[in-house]
Amino acid sequence: MIKAFVDDSGSDGESPWYVLAGYVGTVSDWIGFEPEWTAVMDAVPRIEYFKSSEAESLKGQFLGVDPTDRSRKIDALLEVIGRHAQRAIYVRTRQKDYNDIIKSNVPEVWDDAYFFLMPAFISSAIALEKYVGNQEPAEFVLDNSQRLDRQAKKLRGQLLNLPQFAGRTVDILFRDEKLFLPLQAADLLAWQVRRAFSVPEEPRRAHYGKAINCPREPLFPKVLTRADLRKLLAVMEADACKEAAALGIPVEVLQKYLFKRKRPRRKQSEKKRANIKTP
Repeated sequence: MIKAFVDDSGSDGESPWYVLAGYVGTVSDWIGFEPEWTAVMDAVPRIEYFKSSEAESLKGQFLGVDPTDRSRKIDALLEVIGRHAQRAIYVRTRQKDYNDIIKSNVPEVWDDAYFFLMPAFISSAIALEKYVGNQEPAEFVLDNSQRLDRQAKKLRGQLLNLPQFAGRTVDILFRDEKLFLPLQAADLLAWQVRRAFSVPEEPRRAHYGKAINCPREPLFPKVLTRADLRKLLAVMEADACKEAAALGIPVEVLQKYLFKRKRPRRKQSEKKRANIKTP
């Protein structure tokens, strides 16, 4: 089977883009990855784990590290990825598009772009394996998140039961990136992709090009457009209505309490400031 290691970037909602990205390879491809990755981390300057945000800010594991040495470390890690990953995949959506179309129109517990990007990534990976691969089933390993853990595991169960994923998806697992080292490679890719599209005026680093091109096969990029998000929202509402009908819950009750959530009221002082006319 094939295995995909996946991570997200931009989850704080402050970035123009939210990205879910990862590397895919066969089980045999990933054999030997961990000792090679560990050897690079152990080399001077030694780090205990790799995190892109710490590498780029020269904080955490990279505190006090010279930028040149930091870049060489990333280059060496990318070489390890290139020897083991078959393909890079990323799915991204504009945070503004998500906020305009999805936010406040879904139950609060599902109000996160992650829950829309995750099925899109899995669908892309299994479609690629079906049409250009060897039609092997896939296992997905994602970085666990305390913020999303409970709902992500619920989504896992729903996805595994979908007819289009049946027989093609072995499992969807959530693991600690400090313990599952290929997840650190996914973190590197997700950070580089988000940064490249979120800060267009910044010259694209060589690491971005290497991260998307180091695997043996071409990159597969996907963007969830505004039209895509509208379709996904419509499907989500239709499925919820079917389940409500099966339980005898009136559709209007479902829509009132689950969808079309009201945005929080602004404080009086905020309203006054908003109404002040500028000359």
